Amino acid sequence: MLNDPRGVRNIPEKLSTLAFPDLIAPTFVGRNVPAIVKFAKAFDQVVVKPSFLAGGEGVIKLKPSAPDF
Repeated sequence: MLNDPRGVRNIPEKLSTLAFPDLIAPTFVGRNVPAIVKFAKAFDQVVVKPSFLAGGEGVIKLKPSAPDF
């Protein structure tokens, strides 16, 4: 299988999973910080992943109840 390089660049694999909401954990994609905080506070812990980094770079596990959240 060959992928069009533009498609690989334009839609990171982290976003392509949104096509299957019944198979993934509750997910929020956005850049609005108050909306991200509101989403995160609905859970005991969350994982934040940058859209365009790879190999686990920039991945952070957070607890919204933590004082440093």
